[in-house]
Amino acid sequence: AKFFVPTLLVTWISWSAAAYFSHRPESESLLFPCMMLGSIAPAIVALCIVFGSRDRELKKDFMSRLSLLRMRPAYLPAIFLLMPATILLSIAVSLLFGQSADQFRLSSEFGLMSAEAMLGLLISILAPTSEELGWRGYGVDSLRSRSSFLKASAVFVILWAAWHVPLFFVKDSYQNELWRLGAPYVLNFFISLIPLALILNWVYEKNGRNIWAAVLLHIM
Repeated sequence: AKFFVPTLLVTWISWSAAAYFSHRPESESLLFPCMMLGSIAPAIVALCIVFGSRDRELKKDFMSRLSLLRMRPAYLPAIFLLMPATILLSIAVSLLFGQSADQFRLSSEFGLMSAEAMLGLLISILAPTSEELGWRGYGVDSLRSRSSFLKASAVFVILWAAWHVPLFFVKDSYQNELWRLGAPYVLNFFISLIPLALILNWVYEKNGRNIWAAVLLHIM
């Protein structure tokens, strides 16, 4: 509770403010700071708990889990190839339902180093990093200390889903686009968190609870 409650509160307040500002062009300059604060909330709370504690073992354990040396090479293919393979397989399945093979083409914006593209790339790296410093840095372990892998993952999925809710009201966010497409797309997003959380937790534990293993998979 000492991790998830403040994390959800900070994120919900920040992203609720972002949702408000996103619908008011005159306040767009406040949108990005609010979005970023919500995104880094898990990391901020985790770091405050760990380094604000007098528990030397907790600090030592956290720092050891940041070592790249704890990553196991045998799991690198899963980390780097699982998500791209899933995308390609999904597109292949969609062809059976009459969708276009043009989906296999790279976006026309791929490779363009515009300011917007660079910002998008930066966010796609920073957001998963800040999330995993919180989720795998402290949150998942706090759940795991009291329950089995599956039970801890199930509780985490519920909390992770709740964490994302305000994004559905931020204009032009990915979740907001799903909201506009309809309920099946929103439901699909939340259902997809279940296998994703299981895979992330599995990779995390199989790599000796290495935080960077989860970060890299999340970025992919």
